[in-house]
Amino acid sequence: MTDLAITSGSSCYYLADEVYELLESFMPYFIQASIINFANKEIFTSYDSPVSDKDLYIFQTFNSDPNKDLVELLLLIHTAKLSSPKRITAVLPIIYGSRQDRKSKLRSPITIKLVADLLKTAGADRIITFSLHNPASVSAFDIPIYNLSTASIFLPTLNELNKKFNFIVVSPDVGGLGKARYYAKMLNTDIAFADKRRPSINETEIIKFVGDIKGKNCLIIDDMIDTGKSLKNVVLELKKQGAKLIYVLATHLILSDNAVELINELPIEKVFGTNSINYTYSPDKFEIFSVGKLLANVISNLNLGFEPQELAESIIS
Repeated sequence: MTDLAITSGSSCYYLADEVYELLESFMPYFIQASIINFANKEIFTSYDSPVSDKDLYIFQTFNSDPNKDLVELLLLIHTAKLSSPKRITAVLPIIYGSRQDRKSKLRSPITIKLVADLLKTAGADRIITFSLHNPASVSAFDIPIYNLSTASIFLPTLNELNKKFNFIVVSPDVGGLGKARYYAKMLNTDIAFADKRRPSINETEIIKFVGDIKGKNCLIIDDMIDTGKSLKNVVLELKKQGAKLIYVLATHLILSDNAVELINELPIEKVFGTNSINYTYSPDKFEIFSVGKLLANVISNLNLGFEPQELAESIIS
């Protein structure tokens, strides 16, 4: 077991602190990172304590200023690498560019591949993340990446609700069918999905639903909610087709623009999400689950030298 150390960029102190406390029995080091902005907003990073020979975990998420968060992360990794730690793991609850996982049109980027290459070049040895927008995006990384499922966090609550409401699981698009099928299997229930098209980056249009919605209580399963406009279309169309109660689960609650207000006005009973992004306020309609214990479990096992296959059976499934 190598000395375990935790540090964080400015967007993820809340989660790094929680995991640090949960790993108390490992006697980890918490290494403070100094992050300074020059007058022109160029970023300078340094560490207040040595990181040499440490098993270092750098936490960073992507909140309201993801471009700054990305540069800050790359500099924190690079700064640590120059001091010869034993290993650097970037703990990224959500990854910049995860929705840009293919060429959606001519002369467009594959941003997730660029970010993967940047993380490797900066000096990261491996990545921990949750619920990638497209699970196949792991192939963009030339270093080990653990794309963890958050299902174990939600399923106890969902099982209790399902006993009462007998849900049908709904995927908001064809791309989310894999995740929806998994939850439908775990809850022993049926599945439906929306067939939709995307006229522009921030707009979607539902063509039809596949599955029997009428008179059913619905559980929408998605990986993220950004502006909430796509969710609004799904919810209103479900209601139009005779759905009764509607619950929503989305691992990453990005909630850009006026998404909170929009969702609060929709006929949704509850929105379940994680603290992969930090919130200063959310209405009672939102129920936030922490990924802290799951992360602490993963980090402790990795620090003890478990292989990914051993992790997969007890943690990722």
